[in-house]
Amino acid sequence: QGNAVSVEIIASENKPYAALEYGVTKSLYSDKWEGEFDLKHTNAFGGGEVATINVRKGQSNGRKNGRNADRDDNNKWAQRLNDGPLSWRMSVKDSYAGYDLNLFHENVGAGGRRKKHQTASNKGAEGDVLSDASGGNPMRVGGTMRLRLPSSMKRKFKANVVSATFERINAQSIASASVGVGPYRFKPFRSLYSSISASMTSGVSNSDGSAGAVPYAAGALTSHQSVPFKSSPVTLNVRHIASGGTKNLPRHEAVSLGLSSKVRGYKYNYQGQKIDTSSIEVEEQQEHGTWHALRKLCSGGKGANVNPQIAISKALSGTIELRVPFQAASEGGSQPILSGTFLLFGDWSLTQAHTQSLATEKENRPARFSSAGVGLRKVVQGIPLKVDACVTEHGSKGIFFGIGGHDF
Repeated sequence: QGNAVSVEIIASENKPYAALEYGVTKSLYSDKWEGEFDLKHTNAFGGGEVATINVRKGQSNGRKNGRNADRDDNNKWAQRLNDGPLSWRMSVKDSYAGYDLNLFHENVGAGGRRKKHQTASNKGAEGDVLSDASGGNPMRVGGTMRLRLPSSMKRKFKANVVSATFERINAQSIASASVGVGPYRFKPFRSLYSSISASMTSGVSNSDGSAGAVPYAAGALTSHQSVPFKSSPVTLNVRHIASGGTKNLPRHEAVSLGLSSKVRGYKYNYQGQKIDTSSIEVEEQQEHGTWHALRKLCSGGKGANVNPQIAISKALSGTIELRVPFQAASEGGSQPILSGTFLLFGDWSLTQAHTQSLATEKENRPARFSSAGVGLRKVVQGIPLKVDACVTEHGSKGIFFGIGGHDF
């Protein structure tokens, strides 16, 4: 009517989406398979917050009478599952406000019940931090608050992410803060793409009965270069990582440093102590046949019993990959029937194992590890698959399978 204006305002809220997933995964701290149950809600509080509950159940490390004894008694597998660690994690992520809140209760050791005849003399370097009396599964309990800084604060503080963590591992209490910088991308030459990122963590730890808090720090610097071959899709990718921590670095932080410097082809030692391979060698001598040979190939050879420690105090590592994408089209030429990425790679690292004993530290010299091989990257039904076949400088060789992105 006349000059009247009608205004209609429509407000919508993100649809709540709930997902229930289950499967298997490998623990970062013990390299053991775990069953996983994951529940996710994408609009938990009406503002687009993503709430997740993750529960994992692993097996104990029991191996009392060898592999054959487990086969004779079917109840032992169920007993190992019952004795295994139960881990859970609850998180809330708000992309608009830029924060993540995580509460966790997870196993950070190799798992398994400590045998009765073991004493304090043959425990790991960190004593009660490596295992507890109730079951040999050191549990990490606590929470982390992570804040992603806005662009204005990134320029001011030269940091992208800051976080604070409060946790307890058996009798050890830990408080720490972390800062993430980068990645900063630049192009020094016409055909060279480079990026640099860094992270720094510092904190204090205090064990029950100790005199006071002990400070520690850890950091890592990562550089990544990519060179395309003119107009072809083939690229040469190089990555280098320099990382290190102080003497009193908690073991789970040392494991995190080791994970970023792994060399493909080696079977890493997650136990924190020397691996006894005598029982394994006896079992291998008793087993023959095609299945045993295939299983041994896929798990990697022992390579003169070289098992690098996954927990490290210092490392310098590098990776080079020549990536060759391929694609085979159908007869009509409209849809590809086979596609993926073939790669040639080489890995190397110079690492020093993590220890808190002065006597051991004097004997703990840096060790070199390297490998070379070929790999295949392919996405099947939305799942990125990785297959690598390689040989190490110590003579071990094998085929390794994984799930994850196509980057390093």
